[in-house]
Amino acid sequence: MKQNIKAYSLILACVLCMAACHAALAEETIELIGSIATTQVFSEEPVDMADLETIAQSGLSAASAINQQPWYFVVITNKDVMIQIGGSEGSQRASLGASPAAIIIYKVNDSKSPNPDFDCGLACENMVIAADTLGYSTKIVSSPTMALNGERHDEICELLNVDTSCSAVAVLLVGHADTDAVSSASIRDDAEAKVSYIQ
Repeated sequence: MKQNIKAYSLILACVLCMAACHAALAEETIELIGSIATTQVFSEEPVDMADLETIAQSGLSAASAINQQPWYFVVITNKDVMIQIGGSEGSQRASLGASPAAIIIYKVNDSKSPNPDFDCGLACENMVIAADTLGYSTKIVSSPTMALNGERHDEICELLNVDTSCSAVAVLLVGHADTDAVSSASIRDDAEAKVSYIQ
């Protein structure tokens, strides 16, 4: 009988501990999502390749319409390649070469997904959250897609081993924030201005 009571007490303690951990994890996750900021300037510190693989895998885990998974990711850390495909063009803060790692999010245009751009956006957001969890900073930029989808589209696709039927949707810059750089804070609108509740 005493052994049963001890066993039940141990089980109860484990259940309560799990519930407390779950609540703490949920709160931590919500705080994480609310605290992710766009990084304007990156340091030259490299991004670990194993972490980049984890980040890419998080993108692959995203939801997509009728499970079409209409995306293809190209992870680049080679500065020469970044420059070759337009990494030094345009605003330095938005170019591929602005960070030590860049992930190009391509959409598969012949996918049956009703909204492949949206699906790719979900994948990109998953990668942002994964990168932040791993201690990295990120910036989503769309301006490099003009070069990626421009006159040299097929040439760049061949360079990156991407099917020419794909087109770039966005580029996710990943790295460590340059703590010496100064950037303005991002102001968010109040929920009252952006959310309606119908009960």
